[in-house]
Amino acid sequence: MNKITDYPLTTKFNEIDRVHPQKHTGLDLAVPYATEILSQDRAIVSVTHDQWLGTAGRLKLENGDVIVYGHLSRVDVAEGQHIKANQLIGLSGGLPNANQGKSTAPHVHVSQYHEGVLINPYDYLFNHQEVESNSPFLFPVMLILMLFILWKIKKFVVYGFAVAVGLIVIFVVS
Repeated sequence: MNKITDYPLTTKFNEIDRVHPQKHTGLDLAVPYATEILSQDRAIVSVTHDQWLGTAGRLKLENGDVIVYGHLSRVDVAEGQHIKANQLIGLSGGLPNANQGKSTAPHVHVSQYHEGVLINPYDYLFNHQEVESNSPFLFPVMLILMLFILWKIKKFVVYGFAVAVGLIVIFVVS
């Protein structure tokens, strides 16, 4: 399955052209109609609809940034839903005259807001570093650490056990 970044970039951030007489508020990628749009990070979803972007998925990331995927033909997430990285947000749209916003061809529009200010989403999309906290080695390391603490601090078994349980909880939650 292709990611949206595998498709050509057709309009750049702040670009002005015959289709965008004012500075463009994001990036347009020429993805085919009904391409799956996946989240890159954990986020909280809100769904909007306006005359320019049509139906759009707005993702509030854990760092506070907001990523907007516009011209969606279908939304597969619910308002207020917490989503994970690589979770399906919806399908691309952009068909002209299909109630999918102002568009001349199928594509997805991506905007990014940092502290409420519109910024170029290029680095987020193309230079994104996924940080996976659930490393396959984390649990065994924590288990060894827990056993070491229990063995070394015999008189503080309750304390060592509490630390170990806390580490396991952190592992499970993250």
